[in-house]
Amino acid sequence: MPALDSQKIIQGRDAIFQRSRPVAQQMNSDTLSLADLRPEQQGEIVKIETEDGVFKRRMQSLGVVAGTPVTLDRSAPLGDPRIYSLMGYSLGLRNAEARQIRIRVK
Repeated sequence: MPALDSQKIIQGRDAIFQRSRPVAQQMNSDTLSLADLRPEQQGEIVKIETEDGVFKRRMQSLGVVAGTPVTLDRSAPLGDPRIYSLMGYSLGLRNAEARQIRIRVK
């Protein structure tokens, strides 16, 4: 039986883990999802990444547009939903919704 090549095993493992990450995380390493924002950070909205046009229009009508500053105000005891502050008001989003919004931390 031939010896196992540990380098090939590691490369294969890394390829599997890379594919298992969401596409948004693979393509946008300089941005985070809004769900990743920590309380002490301030972010700026970059874009909304979704195929759901209704959700995208709803977020845009609420002021979630590129260039808008956003901070994490507070979160529920189990972490979902979270309350974000932007444009002088508070916006509650579930983590699944917040993951569709890309931000750049300032």
